[in-house]
Amino acid sequence: MELQKNAVILLVALVVILTTFQNCSNVNLAPIEQSVLVQANNQFCLKPPTGKIRYNNVLFVIDRSGSNAPHDVNLVSDPGNDPDEFLRGTAIEEYFNRHKNDPYYRWGFIFYSGQQISSYINQGNDRVPTFENSAVMEQAISDFYADSDVSGSFGTDYTASLALVENAIQNDLALNADKTEEEHIYTVLFASDGYPIENGSQKPITSMEDPRIKKIKTIVALPARHISLSTVYYARPDYPIDPTAAVRGLKYMAEAGKGSFSDVRETGRISFGDVLVGVRPEAWRIKRMRLVVFNLNSAACESGEIGTDSDSDGICDEDEIAYNNRAYYRSVLGDRRFDPQNRNSIDENYGDSFYWKFSLLPTGAGLEECSPDLRDDDKDFDFLNSCEEGMLHDQAANGPHADWKIPNNAANPLNPDSDGDAFLDWIEFSWFRLDSAFSAPVNYTNIADHYSTSVTGEILMAEHRHLIYPDQFKHSSYDTRLRFTGLNKEGENCYSFNQDQLELYPTKELLQKSQAGGYDALTHKAGENLILMYFIATPEQSPNSAGVLYHTIRKVDYGSPPFGHNGPLEIKPNLSGFSQYTIPEIYDSEESE
Repeated sequence: MELQKNAVILLVALVVILTTFQNCSNVNLAPIEQSVLVQANNQFCLKPPTGKIRYNNVLFVIDRSGSNAPHDVNLVSDPGNDPDEFLRGTAIEEYFNRHKNDPYYRWGFIFYSGQQISSYINQGNDRVPTFENSAVMEQAISDFYADSDVSGSFGTDYTASLALVENAIQNDLALNADKTEEEHIYTVLFASDGYPIENGSQKPITSMEDPRIKKIKTIVALPARHISLSTVYYARPDYPIDPTAAVRGLKYMAEAGKGSFSDVRETGRISFGDVLVGVRPEAWRIKRMRLVVFNLNSAACESGEIGTDSDSDGICDEDEIAYNNRAYYRSVLGDRRFDPQNRNSIDENYGDSFYWKFSLLPTGAGLEECSPDLRDDDKDFDFLNSCEEGMLHDQAANGPHADWKIPNNAANPLNPDSDGDAFLDWIEFSWFRLDSAFSAPVNYTNIADHYSTSVTGEILMAEHRHLIYPDQFKHSSYDTRLRFTGLNKEGENCYSFNQDQLELYPTKELLQKSQAGGYDALTHKAGENLILMYFIATPEQSPNSAGVLYHTIRKVDYGSPPFGHNGPLEIKPNLSGFSQYTIPEIYDSEESE
């Protein structure tokens, strides 16, 4: 076939678009087509796929009892543990300044003694503490410095202060209960210079059965993303009261609060940065290092070429036309005809490739009866409805390891990657449509199976090579490359993505959902190509888990002279525009990679 080239290079940020015109059709079946090659380059880092905005709510709970200020003990003058509020104020400001410009931090500030339990941050009632932005916290810090520690009889009421902590978190959870796009972490930083004196009596915490410890366990069990309570002991080294009981109690509190304990006598300063704050970052990775780019308007033709598939049914347009003219197929089809602009030309429950595979081929076992309410049901975003999923079976279906379960050896309608190899069930079925197997197994082709000396099933799908010519890397093949580039400062895995070759095709229009098998996402104008980009993300500690599907479809114009296009392929660092689907866990355990 004659190859015509007319390249136009357009630089857009990190993305290069290269247009090349060339023949990709069998001239005996359809007119010569021109195709367009698209390039894409970008880098991105993989955040934990919660799909939610995570707010860090920091609540300072600070001792303001009289032992902080100068006072007399048994007629002996005592300078106090923090007479000018330097230890406490400096620690609060240092922590606050590290995070004050982060819009996802919110702040609360409770202070307590034996005489007063109150909050600097509230909405008109100091007994109803709230969490607010950095500007409000700055004022609270100023108020802290402006106020004096409580004088007179001593007291440090842990019970009442913990009740106010519980009140603050419960109120905030209720306030945000309807904000499903958010999740909240609460970090309580509790500082004291002594042990509890409540109602005039010393009440040290002596065991994990203490009522105040039970209260802390109740607090951290509230329905938030994560709650922790850490403690700090800050009395000066020569303080005349034995600190053993106070330290022991604060350690019990930190243990119950799933936080940490620090002692100013060991460091000489309070440092809230040393405590456990919130939750540790959770690293995620791209499963099998596979970012798949797939033109949904391309299919493997019987000619050995990759051609236009306007209706994304897995049969190229030229084959659909040819099938209508074959005597044997006409004898089975009767008055029905394959239509390149209708994904379900023959059977409203099944796409055309399923009808061809199971009902038109002599080796096919026939399509199963299927309830109409299942034909529009694609819960797992793999472009197979539940009728079609039910046709994919395997007598010995397997996954990435021995414990991976494929229920009933059939495709899982809740898992877009039933066999766990990082290729969507639809891609596996459609790309090996021309395989001679009479059925369509879940593990349609083991990715390690060889189709020539050096080419496996994995290479065929990843590089978009034709089953008939597995050794040939053609103009219609893909050179998608994903490379791990390291960790960013948040501990996230980062990648570079490059692709210099992605062919576009002159599609026929598919404007109605009814033409696209019920998929709005598969409709398009004439000349538009639907480019599926996806990967499956898994926690780094369980790389073989089912994971989360990140997926998007980018529409790119094939165009006509002077060869237009409406946007480059792009992976943004924040993965903007990708939808997420959490795949249910379907097995009990896993083996490491």
